[in-house]
Amino acid sequence: QSSGNQLGHDLKLIIDDTVVKNYNLNSFFSYDMNAYQSGIIEYPLPVLEAGKHRLILKAWDLLGNVSKDTILIEVPSKKNSNIRNLMVIPNPVQTNAKFSFELKNSIDPMMVQLEVFDASGSRHFSISQKIQPSGNKIMMDWNGLSTNGGLLLPGKYYYRIIVTQNGLVEQLTNSLLKF
Repeated sequence: QSSGNQLGHDLKLIIDDTVVKNYNLNSFFSYDMNAYQSGIIEYPLPVLEAGKHRLILKAWDLLGNVSKDTILIEVPSKKNSNIRNLMVIPNPVQTNAKFSFELKNSIDPMMVQLEVFDASGSRHFSISQKIQPSGNKIMMDWNGLSTNGGLLLPGKYYYRIIVTQNGLVEQLTNSLLKF
């Protein structure tokens, strides 16, 4: 059992050091199967302004020990958004999958980097391709293996595309399940 059993010891999210606006995440936490020391938080973040933000997550154990982690994120400006609708099909992924995204500028060539990494940030797959769009939807194939050809263990992973086009660099991130 973790946070939430003592006064002030809730699972908390602090955004941009605003103590006034702490988010209680107790009801958004679920334990990993057959584990009591790990789990996942699925919480819809509030709409944040464009720019850099700092998220601090605090959790307490039953003995009152606090653990804290900081996540830095950047919300892109809407006016410069050239890419959208990043997805992988099928999701969950067993072996072969297709990553896709849409873009506004479907004329100029671009460099696309695709990465797959786990929750700790370890990158398992990465590929860069120069693409000349032939429409506004870009598709990239993936065999479900790591960059060195090894099998990925079942679990939750994150994938990110970084698109460089006409000097503008944009990225999108999403999640997938691997079976």
